[in-house]
This record gives sequence, structure tokens and C-alpha cells, in this order.
Amino acid sequence: MSTVDGPRFAEDVLPSELWGECWHYVDVKDIWNIRLVCKEFARTGKPFLYRVLYCWSPNQEDVDDKNWDMWCKHFLWSAKRFVVVATGPFVYYVEEWSFSGIEQTRALNDTNANIRGIGVLVEAYHSALTIFLNTLPLYPNLHTITLTTIKIDKDVFDALNQMPKLGSLSLIETNTIVRPTLSSISPWHLKRLRIVNGDQPGPLEDEHLSIVSPAALDTLVLHSYGFSEACLRPLADAQEPLNVLTSLSLNLREDTLELLRDIVQLCPILETLEIYDFDFKDSKEIQYPPRSSFSNIPRLRFYHGPAYLAARILAASPFESLSLHTGRSREHSYSFQEIYKLLRPLSHQIPIHLAFSVVKVDTRLFDVLASIFYSVQSLALCFDDPIHDDPVHDDRPNYRQVLLKNNPPFVWPVRPSNTLMGLLDHLVTQESSLPPSLIKLRFTQADPYASRRITPQEQRQYLEKLSLRYQNLMSFQIGENPPLVRSGYGRPWHEIGH
Repeated sequence: MSTVDGPRFAEDVLPSELWGECWHYVDVKDIWNIRLVCKEFARTGKPFLYRVLYCWSPNQEDVDDKNWDMWCKHFLWSAKRFVVVATGPFVYYVEEWSFSGIEQTRALNDTNANIRGIGVLVEAYHSALTIFLNTLPLYPNLHTITLTTIKIDKDVFDALNQMPKLGSLSLIETNTIVRPTLSSISPWHLKRLRIVNGDQPGPLEDEHLSIVSPAALDTLVLHSYGFSEACLRPLADAQEPLNVLTSLSLNLREDTLELLRDIVQLCPILETLEIYDFDFKDSKEIQYPPRSSFSNIPRLRFYHGPAYLAARILAASPFESLSLHTGRSREHSYSFQEIYKLLRPLSHQIPIHLAFSVVKVDTRLFDVLASIFYSVQSLALCFDDPIHDDPVHDDRPNYRQVLLKNNPPFVWPVRPSNTLMGLLDHLVTQESSLPPSLIKLRFTQADPYASRRITPQEQRQYLEKLSLRYQNLMSFQIGENPPLVRSGYGRPWHEIGH
């Protein structure tokens, strides 16, 4: 690559220099954050050649020295714009591809590289995207496309229409200016559609985005601050049911929550339902559809959503995984009385996994969970560990003797019961109980940076005592500490990754 001091244009650099260098395969998923799958490499371990589109090197010395790995790191850290192109026969092994737009024209804080030609980088972006789209038909087995922070227009959809095996499409933080219609989506035979625009400022206008219901979808994810009733109504009013849809994830707001009934009733084999409420409206202020509205609900197995909806949606479902959130801010965490009221109608079910976020610290919570879901095997709770405003608050523990069957007695400190450590102390001293069949246990705090954090050493001390009573435990984690796992009863515990 030659050094040019004057300004350069995309048309000058893209055809020859941007396609002119090849080097050996490295871990593109970890280093470049690009999802490129090659079955031949996974099967044989042999490296293959690939090319990277670029318009200017952020570190000319690395280019001159052919230090390509460091060059790629510097370029991608600073520019956040990349395209990888497999060469030769390897095009047949490319199955997944990702293309990212430029979030910022300059990000000098991300790297100490000598960044040059930033203006050319921005100018070359649209040409790079055009080349990327034009090369899509070269990969006959490409089935997964992820587009991030780019403008979706008619040219993009036309290019995607040329992909005969495209089955999964993700649009992340994109500006979609063309309304995808049923006629434009149908030729893709999409099985998975994911649209995430969580950081879009303000609501989307009706003419910007309209979601229809492709009949071949088995996974549909629609997350956005801007989705309004006008966006979801076509999905709810679909003429044909989504007979193959098994996973549905929606970001519902107060004005769209009522559409849940109509959307879900169109999915007879739906197994996974996720409901997000990013605006943190108080759940008690939202008028949910009446209980009778969900009479035709499918037999769900995995549910994540507001706890206030769980009993209505899951009343007739043999659910296995129940992940509940308040739909409210941390200042309005669930009390154990609310949890009992919400979960009691589901006591006839036998879930395997139970997760809650966020709940108030209360030792009676454990007894409530054990009485309703006695046989749960995996429990994850996120506690709101309060900060005491009283300057004279006494955190000094009381010491109690613990008697265990077939084990010698020991003395254990018991801290205030309205803290996470106090909850664990009550479990150790058997003043509170968890479901005896637990295999996986995880406790976290809503504020991971609280002044009092449980250390890895304290985590091991708690595990040593709790495993005497809960002998089926195979995974244990408190706070942000690395999880402790073991392969079977009587086997040694070790941290994941060690």
C-alpha cells in the first residue's frame, strides 16, 4: 500500500488497494467482533485466507511492516467499520456475516494508533457498503446477516432479496427509512427477524417502519423505544396465523401492551415469550387486558416479562422457565407479599428455572418461594440491597450456633436481615429455607457497585456451609464474583474459567 499525502477518494482506493492484501485467519469473532462462520475451519482447524475492505490505515507503520493483526485491531478500534470477504473456494463455507456502520467519525480515545485519513474513511463508507451488498450473491450458503448502525433503504432490501438462503436478519440500531412489506419479505423465507433500536431518540414516525407478519418466521424480536401501536397493529391484525412462530420477544409500552393478546393468539405453537418494558412504567398504573382475554394463550414453556402478567399468561401453560421483572424502577422493588400474591396462582406448575428482578431483601421471601415452587432446580434473584441512611445503624453481627445432622456444629455470624449478607446468614443458620432440590443458585444486587460487596473468599465460605444442607448444588454465585461449579456430588468446586 503506497503512501499518499494528499486527499484520497473512495473511488481511488476501493477497487485496487482495498482488495489487494490477504493474510491468514485469526479469531475474527473475538478480535473484530465479526460473526463469520467457516465449517471447514471448524472441522479441520486449517486456516483460510480472507480480505478486509479498508480505505486508509490508522497506523501506516503496521502496513509497511505487514503487521496485519495489529493493523486490524487499530483500525477497528478507531473506525468501527469493517467488512471481511472470504476468497476463492472458501466463499462456500461462509454462513454468517456482519456489517457495521460508522458510529463516530473519529474515536481517538479508543486507540493510540496514528489515525490518518479519517475524512476519506467517512467518504468511503457508502462505497464500502455498496461493495458489501453487491458481493452477497457470491456466497451461496450465506444464511445470516447482521446490519448495525446503518441506513436501511431500498437498495439494502433489494440486495437482501438476492440471497436465496437468507434465513436470519438482524437490524441493530439502524435507521430504517423503507417500510418492509409482506411482498418484499416473503422471497427471503426468513425464519428469524430481529430489530433492535433501543437508542433511537424519540418515537419513530408511522411512515418510517411498519412490521408485518411473515408466515415462515419461527423467531421474532422487536425491541425499540419507538415502536408504537401503529407499528405493531399490522402484526396483531394479521390475516393468517403465525403457525411456525416459537419465540416472540417484544418491547411493549403502555400504548402497545393491549396488543399482546391479539399477537400471542396468532401463535398456536409459541414456546418462548419475552416482554420488555423499557420505559419503567409503574405496573400498577398500566391497565392490562382482563384475564379472560388470554383464554387462547399457547402452552408456553419459557416466559420473561412483568410479574403482573405471569399468572394470566401462564395459567394453562406447562412452563419450565419463569423469569420475572417488575417493569418498574429499582425504587419500587417487589416485596415478599407481592411475590406470594403473584405466584400463588401458578403453584400447580413445576418450573425448573425461576428468576426474579428486582425484589426487596426479606428473609420471608425464601419461605414463600419454597412453599410455592418446592421442586425448582435453578434460582436467580436480584436483590435491592438498601443503603442505610441512619448514621448510627449497627451492622455488627450476632453469633449463633448451627447444628447440622451428620456434621459437627459451628458458630456463624448473623448480620441484619435486610442485607444480602444477612439473607445468606439466615440460610446458613437454617432460619430460612430454599427449595431442597436446588442445583443452581445465583444471588445478585441491583447495584453491583454497592459499598458492601461480597468477596470471592466470602462466597466460598457461604458455599462451604450451604452445600452441607443443599447437597445437590452444582453452581453457586453471589454478586459479581466468578461462579463456582462442580461436576457432581463430592467433586471439588472451582471457578469458571480456571
